[in-house]
Parts: sequence; structure tokens; C-alpha cells
Amino acid sequence: MAQIHILRIIISVVALFLIVVHLVRPDIRIDAITLGLLILSVVPWLAPIIKSIEVPGVGKLEFQELKDKVEQVQGVAQSADRKSDFAIAEPSVPKAARSPQPQDMPSATSKLLELAKEYNNLRERLPSGNERTIAMTSIVRQMTNLAPELHDYDVPNALNNEDRGIRLTAYAYLFARPEFSQLANLINSLILVEDKPFGQYWAIQALGKLIANRLDHSIDNTLVNRLKSFQASLQVGTDRYYELGKILKDLDSKIQ
Repeated sequence: MAQIHILRIIISVVALFLIVVHLVRPDIRIDAITLGLLILSVVPWLAPIIKSIEVPGVGKLEFQELKDKVEQVQGVAQSADRKSDFAIAEPSVPKAARSPQPQDMPSATSKLLELAKEYNNLRERLPSGNERTIAMTSIVRQMTNLAPELHDYDVPNALNNEDRGIRLTAYAYLFARPEFSQLANLINSLILVEDKPFGQYWAIQALGKLIANRLDHSIDNTLVNRLKSFQASLQVGTDRYYELGKILKDLDSKIQ
């Protein structure tokens, strides 16, 4: 009850503040989109006071249902940003990586490891934000472009490696060259080893590729249940929660 009382006070204070701003600065205008987003951001917090809302032409919506939909849209938007960054990232690595090379040229594996170092350096050098995410996504793109040139790459070791950049090479490799035999190793890396949201996102992307290309291979229910438990530990409304949810939904539909 005390929390509800405090929430009512906060809402009243905010409303009074907006009224004062309108009286003092009547020239300030808020467009309809901004107002709509403001309402959407406030509505879920009203759940302890009002349980549902009647929307003309739609009917009654429970506040928890509305809150879930808002969070789902947030996850979709975040994931779309990631995929857009990947799509527009530099699509090619140096030509030497795609054509016959002299013996003194670095191998594809060497270049991959250099990209892993570059990824780690970016994490240390740049603050968290859009600039760093775009730069790291560009590295993933270059890693995936190198994948066809790799031979006998030790994916299990990379997935379990304590180095974040090395783990990312494995996610990029499996994204470009899905190997269903690595499913359990990938899930272990995602759940037990990976400690960064960016790495988790690309592990999930690789997971989606493996499952989509599984052909007639069956998936152990134990692995599916582990993924469900992991999703429950993720913050709702994130790209990781959304992308893993899509995979699990697809698996459930095929099992049924």
C-alpha cells in the first residue's frame, strides 16, 4: 500500500509540473508522437493503481499485457539496430583474404586472431555506446567473411576460451558456417562462459543458424530447457531476450 501511495504522489507531482510548464511556457509544443511515447512509458507503471484500460476499437487491455507488448517492441527495435549495423558494415576484408596469396602473407586464421585482438582493444578503448557497438559489429562482419577461408578451426576450444575476442570468432564462424555438431558446445558457451551482452547476442545469432540448418537432427529437450531457463534470466525488452524467444517459439511449434 505504501508503494502505491508513493506512486500516486509521484504521478501527481509530475502532472503538476507539466501544468506549471504549460502555464509558464505556453509556446512549448509537444508533437503527437512524443506525447504517445510518453504515455506508453508511463502506462505500465500505473498497473498497481489501474488494472486495465479501455481502448476504443480495441477493447480492454490488461496493463501487464500492455507492458509486455511495449517491452517486446523494445527488443525488436534493439535487434533491428544490430542487424542493420551488420548489414551496412564493411562487407569485405582485404582482397588478400579472398585470393591466392604468397607464402609470406598472413593466413586467414592469423587475420581472425588479429580481429579478436582488435575487438578486445575496442572494448577497452571506447565507452559503452552506439559508436562502440557499430565498430564491434563491423569486426563481426569481417570475421564472418573470413570463415570460408578457415580450415580445421578449433571451434570447441574457441567457444570455451576465456578471451572474449576468441569466443566471438567462434560465434562468427558458426554464424557463417553452421555446424550442428557444435550445438551443445555453443549453448554451454552462451550460458556458462559468455559474460557480455554483445557476445551473448552473437552467440544467439549463431544458435539460430545452427537450429535453422539442423535438417533432420533432433534437439535434446534438456538443451531446450536450459535455453528457456537462460532466457528467463535475461532482461525482458532486450534484443537477446527477443531473439532467443523467437528461436524457442520456433522449436516449440515444431515439437508440437
